[in-house]
Amino acid sequence: MAVGKPVSGSKTIMARTMLPSDANPYGNVHGGEIMKLIDACAGAAATRHARSRVVTAFVDELSFLAPVYVGDLVTAKASVNHVGRTSMEVGVRVEAENLLTGNVVHISSAHLVWTKEKPEFLSEFSNVYHRDLQTLKTYNSQAFYVQLAYRLPWQENKWKPYYRFEYIHRPNTEPVWDITGTSSVLDLVGSTVGVRYDITNYAAFKGEYRNTRPGVNEPRVNGAFFQTAFTF
Repeated sequence: MAVGKPVSGSKTIMARTMLPSDANPYGNVHGGEIMKLIDACAGAAATRHARSRVVTAFVDELSFLAPVYVGDLVTAKASVNHVGRTSMEVGVRVEAENLLTGNVVHISSAHLVWTKEKPEFLSEFSNVYHRDLQTLKTYNSQAFYVQLAYRLPWQENKWKPYYRFEYIHRPNTEPVWDITGTSSVLDLVGSTVGVRYDITNYAAFKGEYRNTRPGVNEPRVNGAFFQTAFTF
């Protein structure tokens, strides 16, 4: 019989002091910075429990209960809530402390589902909606990507081939991009085939072949790309 692992064995706490580069011109910290901290803290907790590579599969609804300001100490506390055969649920609580007054505010809570990388399926969709205050016209721009990958059982699972499809759409004469009123940014459609090799737990090498089309009826562009990525 497998021996269970206590929640305390993988509980993880991460803290960051918010800097001006994390915020808008008014001193309010971007929500994406908080989401990044949540994902990193939950990923560490999931990895400590599984003792293997894991990826985010699903994020529960995320609401921000209070603003965060430059200079606040933001702390994320993650713990494993449930473990299945191939996935687990991790809960994260985020608090912000004013270092000058000592006041602590509950910022957000989220639940994330992590799964192993065999196979890996990633997908994301976003819609940007805005209204031109001068013409009162509304615009919607969509973008999505789908990625399939599989970590091969060679050389300690260090090789991972993948395929990614990306699509970005925006209306003609989109005022955010086309200040002059003439269409200059076209739809983007692209496919990427690549392979990743994990040099260490903190560095990886990637080689990619990309085939993209910068707009409707535009010629396709082919390219090969190589990069080394580091995680700190």
